[in-house]
Amino acid sequence: MKTVSLILVALIVVGLLVYPTFFFPAIDYANLPTKISALNTPERVKKILLFFVEYNVFLLLCALFGASVGASEILSRYRDEPFIAISSPPGRRYLAVNAGISLAAFYLLYHFRGSIFP
Repeated sequence: MKTVSLILVALIVVGLLVYPTFFFPAIDYANLPTKISALNTPERVKKILLFFVEYNVFLLLCALFGASVGASEILSRYRDEPFIAISSPPGRRYLAVNAGISLAAFYLLYHFRGSIFP
């Protein structure tokens, strides 16, 4: 039952990030970057928000790939009860750390894209 609920939560999160107009039809997503640029906030905050708006699907996929690599490591190590190992608090932390590291790698590739790939 835990696995089914985790899959449903994952599908809802993916749906919210990939197709948000279905869930929030009142938000004008076409003009979102101009609205963010017009905010009365520091430029650094605007850059971060625009980065999230522009790369939201890529960030989600990057985090999912990082977490799935962590899950495969746990699955291969604890073969007797792999899903209990993944759903335990240390297992979830391990998945979160792997997702965070993959997001950090994505940001570093984005930030240094001009000097890494000539």
